[in-house]
Parts: sequence; C-alpha cells; structure tokens
Amino acid sequence: MRPLRALGRTIAFSWTAFEAYLSFLALWASKRGRVEAKTRAEWLHRWCAKLLARLGINYQCDGTPPASGMIICNHVSYLDIFVMSAIVPCAFVAKKEIESWPLFGAFSHMAGTLFLDRERRSDTQRVGGKLEERLTSGTIVVLFPEGTSSDGTEVLPFRSSLFEPALSSGAQLTPAHVSYQAADAEVATEIAYWGEMKMLPHVMKLLGKAEIAATVRFGKSLLAAQDRKQTAIAMHEQVRQLGASKA
Repeated sequence: MRPLRALGRTIAFSWTAFEAYLSFLALWASKRGRVEAKTRAEWLHRWCAKLLARLGINYQCDGTPPASGMIICNHVSYLDIFVMSAIVPCAFVAKKEIESWPLFGAFSHMAGTLFLDRERRSDTQRVGGKLEERLTSGTIVVLFPEGTSSDGTEVLPFRSSLFEPALSSGAQLTPAHVSYQAADAEVATEIAYWGEMKMLPHVMKLLGKAEIAATVRFGKSLLAAQDRKQTAIAMHEQVRQLGASKA
C-alpha cells in the first residue's frame, strides 16, 4: 500500500508543481517581469496550501499568525517551508546550497527566497540589506536562526547575524514553533530531515505515510532588543517555551 500511496502522491506533487509553474509564468507576464516580493509570497501561499491538501498533510495553528514583520521559528524539515507558507504568505532566507537543488531551487527563486552563502561573511550584510527591504515593504519573512534543521526534540542555539535587519527596520518579531505527528512514522527519522540524510529516499518514504499532521504555535509579537545577540537569546527562549507547551 505504501509504495502505491507514494507513487500517487509523487504524481500529485509533480502535477501541482507544473500547475504552479504555469501560474507563475502567467503572473510574470502580467507584471512584465517585475513581480514584487509580497506578490511572490502570496503566490507561494496559494500553491503550498493546494499541495499539502493533495498530499494529505494536515496543518493547524495555535495562536495568531502575524500580519507583518519577521517570524522566528525552529527548523525540523523541508516540510516547514510548505506548512508555514500555507498558513501565511511569507518569504524565506535559505542556505545557498538549496539554490542548486532540482525543483526546490527553481521554485525558491520564484518565491523570492534570499540565499545566504555562509562561507562568506560579507554575504550576511548583502542578505541583511535585502531582508530589510522585504520587511519595509510589508512582506513577512520567516527566519530559521538555528542555521540548520534538527530532529525536532530540542531547539538548537540561534545565530544572531540576521536579527540585525529587524532592529534596523523596527519590524516586530513573532516566535513560532513547528512540530509534527504521524501514526505510522517516527518523527525524528522519517519526517524530520537533518544530519546526513539523503533527500530522495527521505521524500519517497515520507510520501508513503498515511497521514502527517503539522502544528505551528505562534507566540506574542514583540520588538527586537537594542542588541541582536540579546534578541537572539530572548527569541530562542520564546520558541523553546512554545515547543515545551505542546506537551
């Protein structure tokens, strides 16, 4: 049953990706090639909601998503992007390696993702400037400040560098925590994507699961502290508490 389910959902994923690509081409043409970040976020929002419905992945909110500013969230899996986008129109910051991933890279570009080269310190300043532009324009930006994904059992320490644009723009920060449940899957190894796991085998196993449920818990929005490092520590505690509350 699982191989057939995985095959059916692979077809659904591929068809949805094709439809989304065509819709973006139409959007691109209507805007004469000038698609603003907020419009890209709304496009991604619509198609992520459709994709999750077709894949049988349920999601729910606990708390109220923000209308603007930056969402600070833990990072468990590539599913986080789809779930968060389905809940609220938003843009992302991602590691540069994703830019070259098949399919994911192309759609990340269309969605207006900002790619960060962690090997170059100067790139943090470049991305920070672009991030501030997004925030000033009213586009919600999701930041995964752990800098990597984990098995979901704890919130890793936050990197503080990309909190600077929130201080500069005066944007509000909203803590969020994402978690997953599945009756026929081990979350830490079959839904979470981390460490040295291989993408294709992981995706195929995940698509074979009967049902996956995601929960995103939102805390209260607040303004950044005067120092980005203090802000990172404070937000880490907020996200950690949201994760602890799921029990």
